[in-house]
Amino acid sequence: KNIPADLHNEHLNRLCKEAKRHWVVIKLSWELLELVKHLVLLTQLLQILTLRNLDIENDIIPPSGKHSKISTEKDIKDIVNDLLDNEVFSNNPHRKHSSFS
Repeated sequence: KNIPADLHNEHLNRLCKEAKRHWVVIKLSWELLELVKHLVLLTQLLQILTLRNLDIENDIIPPSGKHSKISTEKDIKDIVNDLLDNEVFSNNPHRKHSSFS
């Protein structure tokens, strides 16, 4: 997900297509453009591999990319038990809340 690299690659693709469509390009020039495109991709790949090796050498753990699933079962049981212990669903005429007085 390297957006600048993708954008650069798209510009190279566009340049190659325009050269092919609008200009009289000899075969050597076209092959040179393709070669430059592949060299750019190889350079980007080497940069990625170098960064990965640097992370490995420095014991940097890459993010997993997944969220851990959090269990809410215990929280729900605690809330239900609190509601039942305080008898909030039973009618108690002497129970008032200060904001309703």
